Amino acid sequence: MPRFTILRRTTLSCCLTLAVLTATCLVPLAAYAATDEEVVNPDARLEGYTPTNPTSPPTPIVVLKEPGGIAGSVVFLLVLIAITMGVMFINAKRSHLD
Repeated sequence: MPRFTILRRTTLSCCLTLAVLTATCLVPLAAYAATDEEVVNPDARLEGYTPTNPTSPPTPIVVLKEPGGIAGSVVFLLVLIAITMGVMFINAKRSHLD
């Protein structure tokens, strides 16, 4: 193959890759910019909750004032990573999977 054809194909491939990567990175930003502000809807199961204890007054109790964090998800992910990494280092002679 002539050298010019290889150079043109490589350049075209790099340009297309850069275009696809740019479009992929810009789509979430456009979607994020389309929302004016984040609206947090209250949990319908907790709206208007009143305790069933007859001695307490029938005033509604605010159970969830603000949305929770991501700590539970992070801990769960770390546990899964620990399990995955632990399985990688099992001795093949002791695994009884032969």
